[in-house]
Amino acid sequence: MYGGGILLTCMILLAAGNAATFMENEINNAEKWNMQAVLQLENQQYTVMFSVPALLEEHLCWIPQRNQPEMAVLQLQDGTQTGNIGTIAIYDAAIYDSSNPQETPLGTEILREEENGYVLAYTGMQSAVFPEGTRASALAMLYHKHEREILSEIQVMRDMPEK
Repeated sequence: MYGGGILLTCMILLAAGNAATFMENEINNAEKWNMQAVLQLENQQYTVMFSVPALLEEHLCWIPQRNQPEMAVLQLQDGTQTGNIGTIAIYDAAIYDSSNPQETPLGTEILREEENGYVLAYTGMQSAVFPEGTRASALAMLYHKHEREILSEIQVMRDMPEK
C-alpha cells in the first residue's frame, strides 16, 4: 500500500510536469507575435508584440483606448462572455519613476527602454472576471497562470513616422 502511494505521487508529478512542458511548448510554438497593440507616447507610436498559445489566441484581443492612446486593454472573449484580463501602458520613464504608486497606480514595470526613455507597465486581473466553472473562466485562469512567461517575451518596436 505504501509503494502504491509513491507510484501515484510520481504519476501526479509527471502529469504536472507534462502539463507545464505542454504550455511552454504552446507558448514557444505560437506564431511569433500573434498579439499586437499600437501605443502612443507623446507624438511617438510603438507597436507592442507578444505571443500566446494558439488555444488562447482566438479568444484574446487588444482594445486600444481612444482617450488614452498610451494604453490598451487585453480582453478575453468566449461566446457571449467578454471581460478585461489585463492592461498594458507605455509611460515616459521619468514620469513613471517620479509617480507615487499610492496616488497613481501605474502597473508593474515589465520593460524599460533607456535609449527611448519609456517604461512598459502591465496590470493583470484584479479579481475573477467570469463566473466560476465557465469555459471563459478556465481560459482566463490559463492565461493568468502563464502570464509571467507570456509577458517575459514581449517586444516593442518604435514605429517610424511616415514621410
